[in-house]
Amino acid sequence: MKNTFMLLGMIIGAGLFSLPIALRDAGVPLFLGLVTVLAYFMAKVNGFYREIVDHTSDRHQLPGYVKMVLGRHWATLSASLLLFSTFGALIAYLILSGNFMSQIAPVSPFTGSMIFYGTAFVFLFFAGKSLESWDVFFTFLKMVLLVIVIAVALLSLDAPRALANVLPAKPLIAYGSVLFALTGFSIVPELKKDKGIKRSIYAAKIIASLVYLMFAFSLVMFLEGDKYVFNNAALTLLFNLAGVFSVFTPYLMLSWVAYDLFNKDLLFGKKESLLLSLAVPFFFFIIGVNDFMTVISVTGGVFLGGIVVIICRMYQKKFPGQNTLFINLIQAVFFLGVVAEILAVLY
Repeated sequence: MKNTFMLLGMIIGAGLFSLPIALRDAGVPLFLGLVTVLAYFMAKVNGFYREIVDHTSDRHQLPGYVKMVLGRHWATLSASLLLFSTFGALIAYLILSGNFMSQIAPVSPFTGSMIFYGTAFVFLFFAGKSLESWDVFFTFLKMVLLVIVIAVALLSLDAPRALANVLPAKPLIAYGSVLFALTGFSIVPELKKDKGIKRSIYAAKIIASLVYLMFAFSLVMFLEGDKYVFNNAALTLLFNLAGVFSVFTPYLMLSWVAYDLFNKDLLFGKKESLLLSLAVPFFFFIIGVNDFMTVISVTGGVFLGGIVVIICRMYQKKFPGQNTLFINLIQAVFFLGVVAEILAVLY
């Protein structure tokens, strides 16, 4: 159960709030297909990654495992992709947190982001080993708030209005957003050893996918541009509270992933690792990297898609002959996704 909560805490974050926009931009059939197929693929890939972790004695983040299995050059590539994807996600959380905070308190989005960042900074600096317990608490609170928001939104659902808001226009943006929302492999090495660990991975993906579908279909009618506008004060408050807690837990866990990457795989000192994990996303946010959908799409479609390909190659090398056709299919799909996403950004 704790592994399932840890996975849900990592998976359900900033990506959730891009999904009604992804539904609008992709259309109903493509959106349903993306969520279903990518959720299944990511559950399998997370399972492959966990098998690699369980058959390795030392604890690392992804580049450490890649170095042992595929060699130094692949490890360098995986470290770059993991850093970009982790910092991309942290920047997205900072962007969203300010928007949510500004709807709860009389502050600007920028000030809201600074309050969020300061709170996260305190937790990361002083929580230490108790961070996992806080993660479980905040994940539970987040799930309760999201269930209430979805229930209230569904009760006021106007199906014709919702469908009228679905205007397929940017399917590649939708692909990157859905992939970003469904990955979660950064937390895989941190999961507790358990005979039912694969069940936990599948349970987390199923629960997350159901939450995503209900959230996207119930909230799409409240979109005006890329913003959510409610005519109900209680729903506005609940939505933004759920938003704050939805980005807080993955912000903490991903910051810790960045710390581990710097400290255990890139061999920086503990103080330098903590400073870098806290300072880099803050720096990019401050200099103006603040387009939420672009950050989400590129992080998901390019950086996370590239990591999926590397995990699959690592699994093939570690366990030759197992799941060969399926793994080749996954690699082909995500490699084409990376290429398409890059072309979409460039052109």
